[in-house]
Amino acid sequence: MKRSFLQSVMALVTCGLVVFGATRVRADEQKLSSGTPYDQIGQKIEDYYKEHEKTSAGLATTVFDKDGNTLYQNNFGYLDEK
Repeated sequence: MKRSFLQSVMALVTCGLVVFGATRVRADEQKLSSGTPYDQIGQKIEDYYKEHEKTSAGLATTVFDKDGNTLYQNNFGYLDEK
């Protein structure tokens, strides 16, 4: 009885360490290869467009992560309304 209890406790501790380690790895992967965190991608793109707004007609952007999830999507520029 004690042995199975200890095995259960060890299994839970091991699983907890594996899950914690996987979460930590995912947090490190939340950056582009340039080092830009995912949550700053939109701001960087918007800053780029503001800097080049006078020489650009428009910009359509969508940024995906490696799993295909949309991280950022926006359109900039002028619309010709007739």
